[in-house]
Amino acid sequence: MTTEVDSHLPGLLWHLGITRAHFAARLPYDWRPLLEDHPEAIATLTLVCPAAADSHLLAPLGSRLMLIYGDMISNGEALLNWQENLSKGKLVSLTNYAPGNDTDILAERGLEIGESMMEFLGQSDTSVSVPTVSLDQTEGQWGGYIYRVRGSGPPLVLLPLQYAPSQWDLLIDRLSQNYCTITVTGANVGPVSSLEKRALGGYLDAVEKVILEADIQPGERILDIGCGPGTLDRWLARYTSRANSIVGVDPSTYLLREAVALAKNDGLDDVINFEESGGDDLPFSDASFDVAISFTAIQFPDADRMLAEMRRVTRPGGRVAVLARGDDRPNLININVGTELKSKVEGVRSKGQNELGCRDASLYQRFYQAGFSGIKIFPQLVVYTPDKDASQLENKKADVSTVLNAEELAELNRAIASAVEEGSFFIAEWVHCAAGINPG
Repeated sequence: MTTEVDSHLPGLLWHLGITRAHFAARLPYDWRPLLEDHPEAIATLTLVCPAAADSHLLAPLGSRLMLIYGDMISNGEALLNWQENLSKGKLVSLTNYAPGNDTDILAERGLEIGESMMEFLGQSDTSVSVPTVSLDQTEGQWGGYIYRVRGSGPPLVLLPLQYAPSQWDLLIDRLSQNYCTITVTGANVGPVSSLEKRALGGYLDAVEKVILEADIQPGERILDIGCGPGTLDRWLARYTSRANSIVGVDPSTYLLREAVALAKNDGLDDVINFEESGGDDLPFSDASFDVAISFTAIQFPDADRMLAEMRRVTRPGGRVAVLARGDDRPNLININVGTELKSKVEGVRSKGQNELGCRDASLYQRFYQAGFSGIKIFPQLVVYTPDKDASQLENKKADVSTVLNAEELAELNRAIASAVEEGSFFIAEWVHCAAGINPG
């Protein structure tokens, strides 16, 4: 399911006068549409610690592929598939390493990754034709993308390393000595793209219910914990007709940079501000806000400390509302497959979150223990359908593919295609939601 917005990446390259380039990425929804629709644009592809990589799709790249992975990868079957099907490519193992979604990969293993990339690209330059370009050393925007150009030489497009705080910053100087690096961020690429698209469909329905329970009044000051790129803050500013001052906090410097740029682009930077902070140690004085909210972020910090902090910074009589993941409940996927495969698919969960975080029904008990009054508890089912949530469904399919063998994946793809054709396909996830009042 290639989305219209994904297909615009070649447009950015053509805007810059680039017909072919080297690419480096981590997330499949950044490189997959390009490989499927415009393979001629890819001179080489470097994948840095991908959680999922379709070896059958990548195999035609042959020696033009380098896959860098942590040797402590949890999915041993995926590694075997890579080794078997990508034997013509270059596989680089980082010893004693298992990066998570928000690991600062280049801060931890940048020396090895940089050496591997320079060697791989240098060898490729002798066998792969890539026109040299010389672009203005500048930052610009095009079609929802933000790009930064450094150096000159064969173009090297650097796509986001998931939630890594420093992204490519620590390697830019080195890579730009030999290549024209184009670092691409913005609303249409990387995890920001996924978060932006998530706010267009079923997930937003659940968020709106939480906002209604928070009973936000005009003029009240709102705190959003774990704001990411500010997607929901911008939606909330429009939803409330700009009647509230909103402060978003997040520990990711990368996501906050994106949040500031996107709010400015939307003309909302006068009502939304962003600050760097984790959820369990807020840099605000007591009773600073009227309402504190958080959406699928309480799984990352110490959940009890976060709720205590939300109560502390909210005035007496103020409201606190949280939406948490429901990983204690199976997902629902409406396809016709065998019981064993369906159980396997519906049981897939995200990894790498804080053991002190909350992603289950303990949210409700935690609200009582935090001392809130007038507590409302309301689990919800978030339903993703192809008409509203095509990109989310594609991402979830990629997550599921990491636990399936080739035969199971083929059966899943056939079942999804059949369900889509008959108009019955959806994936649904449980979320736990609670709202309460700070009694003072």
